[in-house]
Amino acid sequence: MSKTVSDLQIKKLQHAYQCWDADKDGKMTLDDYKLYAHKIATRGGLNTESESSKLVTEQFLKLFGPILHAADKNQDGVVTEEEFVEYFITNFIVKKDISQHISIAANIFKMIDGDGDGKISPSEYILAQWGWGISEESAKKAFSLMDLNNDGFITYDEYEKHFSDYWLSSDPNVPGNNFFGMLDDEPHKK
Repeated sequence: MSKTVSDLQIKKLQHAYQCWDADKDGKMTLDDYKLYAHKIATRGGLNTESESSKLVTEQFLKLFGPILHAADKNQDGVVTEEEFVEYFITNFIVKKDISQHISIAANIFKMIDGDGDGKISPSEYILAQWGWGISEESAKKAFSLMDLNNDGFITYDEYEKHFSDYWLSSDPNVPGNNFFGMLDDEPHKK
């Protein structure tokens, strides 16, 4: 592994992989994003056959499909943890650039901001984290750390900063380390 990559950064990539593996089977496929969208739609009170639910699924596949395709080194339709970590090290950490993925962050922010008021409430954040397998307790702790101005919401500027810090920072004290729930908490298993 490159000396430009810290143990903390590796830990964050492994944590993200565990979160994004929505069915917790140890491999990541497009079905994980379909499952995540289904879980969010169901928990959010949407009929899974509704147009809104289908739109959520389409948005997730549109956002994450290209990343999964690029990370799938052998193009077998499955992204292993090793492939995932290598992709993000090569394309984010070593380059120290996530600008190509800021639009993804913006779109995810809009999807989490269920009422469209331009900020993420604790309940919206907890719902999104729940879909990744993050406990409510872990999501609440992470939310309180990432609400930098303590106004009870995460603004887009706060969200984008935490997104960037999660993928790029090797500082163990930045709140963005907890972008996917508290870093030391394991996502729920199946």
